[in-house]
Amino acid sequence: MVIIQTRSRRKPSGGRYKHHEKKKLADMGRDPTFTQIGERRLTKVRGKAGI
Repeated sequence: MVIIQTRSRRKPSGGRYKHHEKKKLADMGRDPTFTQIGERRLTKVRGKAGI
């Protein structure tokens, strides 16, 4: 399952909001990067330009 940075689909009352669009690449998030002391390791991540 993908981590998405959008509003929750549940209302505070427990009901659901109407679903109106697909998951977009621009909304995608990542797992937290737990920083460590040591040599720097970089990985390229594909995303949307300008976001």
